[in-house]
Amino acid sequence: MQATYAHRSPPNRRRVLALLIGLLVVSGLAQPMARPAAAADAPWLAKPGSESSRIGQDTSVGSDLPAPNEPVAWLLRGERMHGATLVIRVTWGRWTHPDMPIVAHRLQLSRDGGPWTRTKVRSGTNQGAHYKIAFGSTYRFRLQAVDAAGDRSPWAVSSRTTRISRVDDRSASVVRVGAWHHRSDASAYRHTLTGSGQAGASLARTFTGYGVGVVVPATHQQRNVDVYIDGVYRTTLRPHAINPPRSRKVVYEARFSAGGTHTIELRVRAGRRPEFRFDAFVILR
Repeated sequence: MQATYAHRSPPNRRRVLALLIGLLVVSGLAQPMARPAAAADAPWLAKPGSESSRIGQDTSVGSDLPAPNEPVAWLLRGERMHGATLVIRVTWGRWTHPDMPIVAHRLQLSRDGGPWTRTKVRSGTNQGAHYKIAFGSTYRFRLQAVDAAGDRSPWAVSSRTTRISRVDDRSASVVRVGAWHHRSDASAYRHTLTGSGQAGASLARTFTGYGVGVVVPATHQQRNVDVYIDGVYRTTLRPHAINPPRSRKVVYEARFSAGGTHTIELRVRAGRRPEFRFDAFVILR
């Protein structure tokens, strides 16, 4: 007859360990284990860019954290000019805190002297954000840094205001040299374009501001043009190479950190494509 042996289960080690830890805590010989920090407890751990995170809310400012570099607005090449608005880019210089890493930036704007609104949250290594602003309004931007301890810097407010305006192709302020003709186009700004197929024909506009943009229809029929700023060659525009083809496209932008009065000139190049067609200039003041 084969002998049988009763099998006894080993004691539950987890229960025994929990009991021992509980006795040590009660006796004061150990402290309960803290749970991992969550975004709700440490808002600086929230995902950068999340508008719903607490890092995007206005709370106390850390007194020992210096203000970041002030934000500056610029035109953005590749954007499409809409009827009343244009997307721009607001940038700030990179900086670091000697004792604690910067984990986030908070950016806000004020329109026409109104309240600070439209908060955008970016990571500590990010140095820019996009805003859609309206033509004819005056904006100011401010930036705040957040370190890994959750402390917030004072706000760094832009020292200059931002205002964008359009100069239509039919404007009397645009100086034309050579053979130019007017065209109607339902997708263009104010439904008009000015075109030329003559090599050497030029358009020029003198302005005062911090930036200028060139708006044209990006189509495969567009001829190349050379860009001159204050009489100095800058680049050659090839609107036919832009994909996908779009109307009212900002195909070039120039920046002037000190502002001042400048002149932009477009000179049509010789080529096999029919002509160059111009829509508008955008001025950043």
